[in-house]
Amino acid sequence: MSDWDGGSEAIVWNILQGIGLMKQAHKHWLTQLTGVPTAAGRETYVMAWIRRWLRPRRDLELHEDRCGNLEVRLCTAKAAAAPLYFVAHMDHPAFVVSTIEDERHLVADFRGGVDRSYFRGTPVTLHATEGITATGTVVREIAPRTRSSDSTWRIRLSRPATPAPGDILTWKLPVPRCTRHRLVAPACDNLAGVTAALAALDEVRRQSDPPDLRLLLTRGEEVGFVGAVGAARHRTVPKKARLLVIENSKSFAESPLGGGPVVRVGDRTSTFDIGMTSHLALVAESLERTGPGFRWQRRLMPGGTCEATAFVAYGLRAACVCLPLRNYHNMQEDPRRIAPESIDLHDFAALVRLLAAVAMTAPEATPGQRLRDRLESLYADRADLLRDHSDR
Repeated sequence: MSDWDGGSEAIVWNILQGIGLMKQAHKHWLTQLTGVPTAAGRETYVMAWIRRWLRPRRDLELHEDRCGNLEVRLCTAKAAAAPLYFVAHMDHPAFVVSTIEDERHLVADFRGGVDRSYFRGTPVTLHATEGITATGTVVREIAPRTRSSDSTWRIRLSRPATPAPGDILTWKLPVPRCTRHRLVAPACDNLAGVTAALAALDEVRRQSDPPDLRLLLTRGEEVGFVGAVGAARHRTVPKKARLLVIENSKSFAESPLGGGPVVRVGDRTSTFDIGMTSHLALVAESLERTGPGFRWQRRLMPGGTCEATAFVAYGLRAACVCLPLRNYHNMQEDPRRIAPESIDLHDFAALVRLLAAVAMTAPEATPGQRLRDRLESLYADRADLLRDHSDR
């Protein structure tokens, strides 16, 4: 791994060339994973997909922490005192069956943030152990959401079925598909982020001198970052680790789809580590110079709160990069209805490039030192302007 110097842009360029060859594989993983049913606390199907993905990659090892979060490590890398983690959560807002009333009616808890006006009369799909077993409709709310509990809804199935407590119900949406420039899928947030982390790791592991890059794939983000908090509390990650959270965040006019991945300086709740954020911007600027067509954005993205805020609250260094997202949490606003989420495929490809480049280029030893050196130089050149203050 190299410090950020003149040679770093050559590393970035080599990464760009390698990823170009992998683009179709990345798209294949993306369209598969964003259609996998998942819910907070019920990420089983996503975890199974990841285990299948890891099986032929013998140089990657999988660990599961006390909270069920997945940690992936690169066996061929030399352990670092401050390893870099790509962090992405594996859940998406969905229902989890709690009570079976009869073969056509059940009660389910909705885990995640979706406005209650979207529920009543909306079609859903039941995913039992053996696969899709029935469709149905949301009938009415039984209990509203509180700070410590999920909202609870009565569901009517379209035909008799045999669901079990713990089964997942998702909105009834089409399978993922790629148009010319967009991915339209049931769960871009945050399974597109998980895919980007895997794709970047797959590229980095092919380098001759790979860094100590690790993945932390978390559970229960949609109900209060409980997987991330558990990882922080139980020391899943070392205290000196650098955590780069990968997210999908609601797009606004100033952060459009197609504008590139967003180096996120903060969210609705907090701002992130200044040194890591500055390094992300430096790498993105280099990619912009060396990679034709590479685009990126730098924004606050106040549409929600992400796991970087949780990690910062526990004293860890964390930053965030995200994909602009249309129909956040499946909430289409005009007309108001449940709909697939959408991201730009060029944004996704650029995100993978950025992640791989960040992993292969070491940040400054002292966060913000480059900026401080520049300010010191300016001060040395113009400090004489301050000597005349007594004459005014």
